[in-house]
Amino acid sequence: MMIEPISWQWQNSIKPQHVCAALAWYENCLTLVNYLLHQVDEHQYNQLQIATHRDLIILIGREELLPWFDGILYAGYDDIEPRLWRPSHKIPQIPLPLLADSLCRHYQQTPLLIWDSPTVVIPFIQAQLVDKILLQTLLNDLGKKPYDKVE
Repeated sequence: MMIEPISWQWQNSIKPQHVCAALAWYENCLTLVNYLLHQVDEHQYNQLQIATHRDLIILIGREELLPWFDGILYAGYDDIEPRLWRPSHKIPQIPLPLLADSLCRHYQQTPLLIWDSPTVVIPFIQAQLVDKILLQTLLNDLGKKPYDKVE
C-alpha cells in the first residue's frame, strides 16, 4: 500500500536559517552553468554539488559560495527541520516536523527539497561534485534542450 504524503499551503517567510542551495529553472540553467564555468575558480568546485531535475539545476554549497544574480532562486533549511529544504521566500503553513515525517516516509530519502511554484518535492539522491567535465556535459545538454516551462 502506497502512503500519500500530506498536502500543505504556503505562506510568505523570511529566509531559512541556512541557505545552502541556488536553483536555476528553465532558461536560467544555461546562465548558471556558464557562470560556474567562467566565473568560479576550479579549486572551489570541490565545495559545490549539483543535482538536476527536469528543467532545474540545483547548486548545493555554503551560502557564501553560491552565486547571487537575477534569475537564481535560493533554498535552505531551518534548525527545527534539516530534512526539508524550502524556498527562501516561503514556508509551509503546517509544522515542518510534521511535513518532514510525512514526506520522508513517502519518499524514503533525505534531504528533500520542497518548492512552491511549480510545486515539486525533490530528493537529493543524485547530487554530484561539480567539475569541469560535468559542467561541459550540462552545457552541451542544455544547448540541445527546449525548455518546457510548466507553471
